[in-house]
Amino acid sequence: MGEDDYQGPAPRRGEPPLTDAEIRETRELLEADRRVKWFWAMSRRVAVWTAAAFGALAVTWDAVVRAIRHLAGL
Repeated sequence: MGEDDYQGPAPRRGEPPLTDAEIRETRELLEADRRVKWFWAMSRRVAVWTAAAFGALAVTWDAVVRAIRHLAGL
């Protein structure tokens, strides 16, 4: 029994089985949902890495400024 043989779940009583067009639309909808989830997950990752980079930059800058002031005797 190959992938093409799968008939899907049995339809509920009184409901006709899905047409090929309806199955295609459902698959497109699911793919769009996966893409939206991927997009927001990637956006969160980018936001976290950006915040971490700016935080590290701020800490590093502060440390450099303090070191210069210490060496200059200020």
